[in-house]
Amino acid sequence: MSSDRTPYNNIDTLSVMIAQDIIGSEAETSGARSITRFIESRIKTKVLNILACRLDNQLPINGQFKIDIINASFQTNSGDRPDVVVKYVPLEEI
Repeated sequence: MSSDRTPYNNIDTLSVMIAQDIIGSEAETSGARSITRFIESRIKTKVLNILACRLDNQLPINGQFKIDIINASFQTNSGDRPDVVVKYVPLEEI
């Protein structure tokens, strides 16, 4: 993510999204507690849901989880709520 039109040059989008959540008007806590809340409520939940689905369907779990950002406010002005998307990447594709 590198654009001359944003102050976020060469910074990964997940870090920016966490930072915006920490300093945003909706932030419930500050500093490390906010980062922990973001990870617990958004990322871990999605990873665990994918993992549970794979285990329930007896699918392999020896791959990686890829975290992407959708609708980040610094990337789009669509008005859609920003979120984290977690995808499972099979070992063969790593």
